[in-house]
Amino acid sequence: MIKKLFCFGVGFSGLEILKHAKLSGFEVSGCVRSAEKAKKLSTETGFDIVDINNVDLTGITHILNTVPTNGMSDFIYDQFIEQIKSLKTLKWFGYMSTTGVYGNTNGEMVDETSPLNPSGIRGKQRVAVEKLWLDNVKQTHIFRLPGIYGAGRSALDIVQSPKARAIKKDGQIFSRIHIYDIAQTVVASMKNPNFGNIYNVCDDLPCDNVAVLSYACELQNIKMIPVIPFEQAEMSEMARSFYLDKRRVSNNKIKKELGVKLKYPTYKIGLQAILQSKS
Repeated sequence: MIKKLFCFGVGFSGLEILKHAKLSGFEVSGCVRSAEKAKKLSTETGFDIVDINNVDLTGITHILNTVPTNGMSDFIYDQFIEQIKSLKTLKWFGYMSTTGVYGNTNGEMVDETSPLNPSGIRGKQRVAVEKLWLDNVKQTHIFRLPGIYGAGRSALDIVQSPKARAIKKDGQIFSRIHIYDIAQTVVASMKNPNFGNIYNVCDDLPCDNVAVLSYACELQNIKMIPVIPFEQAEMSEMARSFYLDKRRVSNNKIKKELGVKLKYPTYKIGLQAILQSKS
């Protein structure tokens, strides 16, 4: 049987995953919210990208959902669950979630078996949607992601902004992952389905964001951006919510079960590679 991957939400990560899957022998297609964007992406990539109103899952063997939650539900679930459940060809389903479902552990390590105790509403929504898919589509695999970066969307770009600043909160730790390593992990799972499994997809070096931004400035030989104490920083509630949690996230499972060898195991290696690709 020909392997056919359909991606709901061909954005920053989704497009990278389609590219990796194509190189691994999959026929790839996907959807976005507007016909205009679908046409543009199809022209740029050569992939079959349609708008959300023209989705046809006939013959699809693998489905990936990268679309953000819609409250305590999921737009893709609400609109397509019956169509997905009726697919006799479906071999694998993937849902992109967040490591925010673990909540705050005061820096302690979490893995896929750790309790879910999200601090904010978005984490609670992700927990609810994970359960929807796990309970209703037996082929489901969950991928919990931290901060995502890659070419065009990294600390290298952030520090170039005239309004850039680094928020310092004592003891704060963030995890992150390069989109290449998301893509190779997802494709490894598609090749080796294990229904109901959950995977943390993060690199080997969680640290505070100031260190990452400082290194981005150093690489580009620019002055370090202003560092603002968290207590004095003016931020939206959504931005502030990212600082509620402090935890380390284990990625041992993707290495042991899926055989993933991270191409960018630290932010330093990842940022170096992005900068070199520009030169």
